[in-house]
Amino acid sequence: MFGFKRREWPNNDNIMKLKLSNNKNGAQFNEELRVLTGTEHPELFLLWLQAYRRRILGCNRLDDAGKLDVLVRLMDEQALSAVNEALTDCTGTTNTVSFIPIPKQNTYVFKKLPIRLKLAGFTTDEWTKYIQPSGQIQSSGEYESDKIEECIHALKILYYGTDVAGLNCYKDLLRQMRSTKVDFGNGIKKWSERIAEYQAYCPEMLWEAGEKRGETLDPYSETMLRDILNEALQPAHRQKLIQIDWNIHEETYKESLTKLDSVEAEIIQASKLQKQMESIQMSVEKLGTSKKTTRQGGGSTKKSGGGDRVLCKTCKKTHAGVCRFAKKDGDYTSSNKRSWSSSKPRKEQIKMMKSLIAQETDSEEEETAPWMKGTSEMERVFVIASAQGDQGTSDDDISIDSESARTYKRRYKRHRKKLRLSK
Repeated sequence: MFGFKRREWPNNDNIMKLKLSNNKNGAQFNEELRVLTGTEHPELFLLWLQAYRRRILGCNRLDDAGKLDVLVRLMDEQALSAVNEALTDCTGTTNTVSFIPIPKQNTYVFKKLPIRLKLAGFTTDEWTKYIQPSGQIQSSGEYESDKIEECIHALKILYYGTDVAGLNCYKDLLRQMRSTKVDFGNGIKKWSERIAEYQAYCPEMLWEAGEKRGETLDPYSETMLRDILNEALQPAHRQKLIQIDWNIHEETYKESLTKLDSVEAEIIQASKLQKQMESIQMSVEKLGTSKKTTRQGGGSTKKSGGGDRVLCKTCKKTHAGVCRFAKKDGDYTSSNKRSWSSSKPRKEQIKMMKSLIAQETDSEEEETAPWMKGTSEMERVFVIASAQGDQGTSDDDISIDSESARTYKRRYKRHRKKLRLSK
């Protein structure tokens, strides 16, 4: 039901412009809110509910009666029917004795469990104060606010359907938070914003069975958020945190998010360089396992790829297979040999290595190994990749002695000439 990408309101949705009056001095102010029809996706309902709580319920310039009036005006179609039905049930009737309204308690029907439990313990005097309109001396001011919460409860039943469906939505939210990973495309900032939205959704789920037992659908705690953040990180993030000596479980969740956001650019750059080095290492390994010519018994030669080598009548050389200099009519052509870099894999390798050479080596890291002195970045990358391939490891912190370094440097110069690259 909930994905990483937040659902957006359709372009043709209805937005109502409200002109509201201040409950103290009568001054007017404007608000714009969307109109609910009851057919929206549950996540859009949650977004609407957050906006209503923040901009209307949290507005001190409106009294409870005005807030309830705004709620009714923002309803349409199925949503309006659900709200009107809830208001009818919880309005009730009263008797008047000596001009004091005496409520008929059994006619005030609330479906929201916490309100029912509260009203069940009221005395007659408490009931009388409860139903008084807001602003009067004897009014407790709770009746109008309880009617607003009852209407919101009716809307939750409309959108979730059943109590079990509301609980499943809550479980789906928790599962989505645990499975959402941080990627370099969205970044740590967008990931944290989406997790914050999920956290705000949790208390708005429908779960009457839990309310009867005094249980609530709470969002994740601080400790759980740290665990979720640690599991959502990529290996490059964890490696960077180790380098800067940062422990997610020892710092607060918000501080860890701020730290990751500040070093994210470095993490992305290091990840790209690591992928390039792995690609170069694979290329070096392919060069070391290329087909070789072996001498067979009796003086004949044979290519390990298959086929005996014979004297070619076209190019006057000994090789296996069809001569590449022979035309269709069998005549000899004096065209140059096929370029070493003409094949598609070689072209990709050349392009990759040229892009590495073109980069500026402004790194502030100290050259700790003696063999690095006087070498270019491309030469160092080649030597490290060759050593990793020979030693069968992918660790960047690899020990290379001087003799092995000279061997790799000579190999690099030979490959550089084949690739026609500059230093």
